[in-house]
Amino acid sequence: MVDNNQTHNKPVKQYLSNALKVASHPVRRKILKELRNGETLSVVDISKILNIERVNLYHHIEILENHHLIELDKKLSIGKVKYYKMYIVKNPVMAAFSFDKDEIAENKAQINKFLDIIV
Repeated sequence: MVDNNQTHNKPVKQYLSNALKVASHPVRRKILKELRNGETLSVVDISKILNIERVNLYHHIEILENHHLIELDKKLSIGKVKYYKMYIVKNPVMAAFSFDKDEIAENKAQINKFLDIIV
């Protein structure tokens, strides 16, 4: 007999596993942290905030975008000026990637509840 919860959660677990790998890079984590509160920032803004060259930044943005962690804000992007925001889904699991160690320690009970839902 197949456990329906295990079968149902397999795509979620696979997505989170891939997303965790992608978000584990320090530059990509910083990008996600800058965008975590609903911020929409241009590539120029992100480049200045993180003190990283745009050529390198575009590489990380492309990876985050391809894994559906961030998305292009089509309303604000005009021509070559591109703005990005967090990719928000109906079940916002992406919040987990924006915590640092201190925030995880402070919110351990909430994170455990989150993990109970997806595991």
